[in-house]
Amino acid sequence: LGQLFTDYVHPEDHERAGATFARLATEAQVGGEYRFVARDGQVRWQGVRAARLPDGRVLGLCHEITSVKQDAEDAATRAEQIHAMLDEVHRLSKIVESLTLLTKADSGMVAMERSPLALDDLVRESLEDAAALADGRGIRVELGRCEPIRVLGDRHRLRQLLLNLADNAVKYCLPGGTVVFMAEK
Repeated sequence: LGQLFTDYVHPEDHERAGATFARLATEAQVGGEYRFVARDGQVRWQGVRAARLPDGRVLGLCHEITSVKQDAEDAATRAEQIHAMLDEVHRLSKIVESLTLLTKADSGMVAMERSPLALDDLVRESLEDAAALADGRGIRVELGRCEPIRVLGDRHRLRQLLLNLADNAVKYCLPGGTVVFMAEK
């Protein structure tokens, strides 16, 4: 014996625990959650509450919360894993959808509407989409040279193609980078 409970506080929690208990000089009660290193070397979480008694003594109570903390950490990890899996499923679904469309188009099963349209207008619209996607990510989106270009094509499919390009450009651009949209003959 002859050791204080603070001798068992995990080294990474020493400063925080010390600050909490220093507040007992001015506050009647303090508390927090800290890691303690048991005599067997295992790290356990403890909920700690302490109160300053009128005669100056300190009354403390510790209760183990290791399983509660582990459950919360496990839940957060599971939530991150599920989110990552859903992102991957969404990405793969888009790939399958695109490949299905290409296969159908190659076999003549999809009627592509062919009408005259201004490709440069679609590029400008895609610029707005990319700017919305880049918002808050530290990525600049700019319009470079954009010549008037008339094409015969399916407006919906071309718009879909440009949106996919905009999404990829923003997704794979490093923060601080720039995505430039251009249309040249």
